[in-house]
Amino acid sequence: MTTAESARESAPSAPSAPSAPSAPSAPSWELAPCALLELDHQGVVVAANSRFFAQTGLTRDILGQRRWTDLLNTGSRRLWEAQLIAELLREGALHEVLLDLLGPDGEQLPVLVNAELICAGDKPATAGRGAASSARLALMTVADRGEYERALLRAREQAQQATAASARVTQRLALLAAANAALASSMDVEVALGRLADVLVPRIADWCLIYALDHGHPGGPPHWSAAHRAPAKRADLNRLAELMPVHATRWSLLAEIRTGARTALLEQVSEQHLRDATDSPEVLALYNQLDVGSTLVVSSLARGQRIAALILVRGSARPPFTDDDRADLVDLASRTGIVIDNLRRYAREHADSLTLQHALLTAPPTTSTLDLVNRYLPATDGAQIGGDWYDTFIQADGSTVVAIGDVSGHDMRAAAAMGQLRGIIRTIGHISPGSPADTLTRADQAARGLDVAALATAVLARFERQDLSDGRQLLRWSNAGHPPPMLISEAGHVSLLERGPADPLLGLAPETKRREHTVEMYPGDTLLLYTDGLIERRDQSIQLGLDKLLGALAGGNRISLDELCDRLLGEHVSGRADDVALLAVRIRPLGPA
Repeated sequence: MTTAESARESAPSAPSAPSAPSAPSAPSWELAPCALLELDHQGVVVAANSRFFAQTGLTRDILGQRRWTDLLNTGSRRLWEAQLIAELLREGALHEVLLDLLGPDGEQLPVLVNAELICAGDKPATAGRGAASSARLALMTVADRGEYERALLRAREQAQQATAASARVTQRLALLAAANAALASSMDVEVALGRLADVLVPRIADWCLIYALDHGHPGGPPHWSAAHRAPAKRADLNRLAELMPVHATRWSLLAEIRTGARTALLEQVSEQHLRDATDSPEVLALYNQLDVGSTLVVSSLARGQRIAALILVRGSARPPFTDDDRADLVDLASRTGIVIDNLRRYAREHADSLTLQHALLTAPPTTSTLDLVNRYLPATDGAQIGGDWYDTFIQADGSTVVAIGDVSGHDMRAAAAMGQLRGIIRTIGHISPGSPADTLTRADQAARGLDVAALATAVLARFERQDLSDGRQLLRWSNAGHPPPMLISEAGHVSLLERGPADPLLGLAPETKRREHTVEMYPGDTLLLYTDGLIERRDQSIQLGLDKLLGALAGGNRISLDELCDRLLGEHVSGRADDVALLAVRIRPLGPA
């Protein structure tokens, strides 16, 4: 068999173009983006798609009648028979070979040919299996090739744009998530804004300033936070933060924000811009030292008021800010304004509650036989105020009554309810003296009758003076669901004054017959009453808290009550989720006979 005969019997096809099915009427065949042919094992054209006939001007009469080589001009036919068929048999495919087709009138049509050698069962042939081979060919004109390459380029650009858009969305979400975490990390506005500045630098800017206005104190200077990617520049930036609002002219970006603009963007800041933006030579020098290449200023609003201004700057070596950056910062600034406003409202409510609470917690009276010290420490976690309270008063018979309690809740309502309940207990205990259990029962009933909606724990204790030469006093108390009192003896022994369940909380069972406990206390003995904020932590059990408190009281007999209370509160300076109230009472030693 000659090389030409082998070519006719083996037939090539197109690996880099869509493969044609055996029937030209199939949709995938007809919709192919190039002209397709199928040759039998003798090289006869047995199928072609419509695009082939439209491009060449040939008719379907060639099917089954004409060989592939009959459609080529003389030079292309010789190249096919002398070289290309051998390569096809050896490699199983041809890629983008330029050949000339002959049209009906003998005109020549240059085409790029891709060919694939196939066998029975539609499996690609390998070298040496040419006798039973057929072929598929994909033909592409120069115009087709140009459009094909343009389509590939468009597809590549679209893929790149989609990838860039996806990366952009991911970057934006990461920025907002980090900003949200920074703003939520503290109840202190200045701390939260400082952490936000650290998020923005160097993620989106080389340095930034955040000015926050406090509408609760109009006319006062704005609070500010600053961050710079170069620690050595921090001092200069802090100085600029102090001077900029005072020396900003009406041509500055900060002035644009002050007059109502939501954003102001300068992609390239010139020296003239800097000179026009300030009336201070020192500020101008600081601008130059800090390197101002591109600037974006965004106003932060909440409830219709301007809350803050975010000033972000990129140095001259960094690409300038874009409209995408502006959109990101507008979103971030909106969140920032709402967070700042909420924090300040919450802080004002906290301050009001704290003022109310301190007004209700009066100083202890002076007695001849007792030393009394009290302390109140508000919570730090959540900046909340609770219903913790203490009280001390003298009854008509000369007995001293001490009380401590905790109204449930951590807001203004809890503080107000605490004041009402404390007043009821104080009034009943003073006007109609009775035992601690009787006083708590009547106070609980009065609160129910007066519609004081309060659920509270309390310990009410009375020091009953006795006509004894050794100075001892009888302590009588009743406990309404409160942590148990503790006693430090004059010798230093520390103990809980009661164990087991306490009586129900106030507000749960006004008709309950409450129990009483008694113990004799001697000169030098110390009673400690406290609220649960002293022993409760999220990471420990109540029993562990009680055990730690017992340990902390060791040696308390050798120090003053002030030192003892300071010691106990010193271990709870930060991280408190609840208020702490303390009331310490010590029996004084007898004076000279």
